[in-house]
Amino acid sequence: MGYKAMRMAQAKGAKLIVPVPRKSGNAERSDIWLPLRAGTDAAMSLGWLNVFIEEELYDKAFVRDWTVGFEQLAERVREYPLDRVADITGVDAELIAKAARLYAT
Repeated sequence: MGYKAMRMAQAKGAKLIVPVPRKSGNAERSDIWLPLRAGTDAAMSLGWLNVFIEEELYDKAFVRDWTVGFEQLAERVREYPLDRVADITGVDAELIAKAARLYAT
């Protein structure tokens, strides 16, 4: 998405989450900036998935009808509680949870 389109979407109420190590222009204009350590985005994603599953912030009917391996995924992401993800990424656990909830809703 281009800069102008992103700003127009934000003007219409879209939320912007920016997971980057350094505060960029987009990070300054974001609703949530996640200043994660370089190379830790996979851990951040697993932490978000943990929040989605633990808090049931996903479409259960879709998962039931259209996915394979969801239980294995849920088991795997349990290995990434937010305190562990915070240690890996350097981002506060509550900020990670806030971003995951915003994204999911």
